[in-house]
Amino acid sequence: MKNYAEPGDWIIKNPGDKDPYVFGSKNDPIQIRQEKFAKKYDSIPGEDGKFRPKGIIKAIKVKENLVFDTSWGEKMAVKSGGWVADGGYAIAEDSFANTYEKI
Repeated sequence: MKNYAEPGDWIIKNPGDKDPYVFGSKNDPIQIRQEKFAKKYDSIPGEDGKFRPKGIIKAIKVKENLVFDTSWGEKMAVKSGGWVADGGYAIAEDSFANTYEKI
């Protein structure tokens, strides 16, 4: 997957992630990406640059290496043990363990 960023984009690095990524679909204008970020995350008071998600996701754990088409038209890969979220994106096994909690 290719990363891209424009002025005003949000670059996200989750706890335990090796690499950061750019939030949102490159097909959306920057204003739409910013609006989607604001709908999805709240800032954490007193912790500049840190945000908490507003919602929940549903995800399934994959049992084999998988490549799939994302909703924004790119190929994405996930290794066995990783997760695919209902938003149409992959989450590596270690990133999932460090970022998400089961409810």
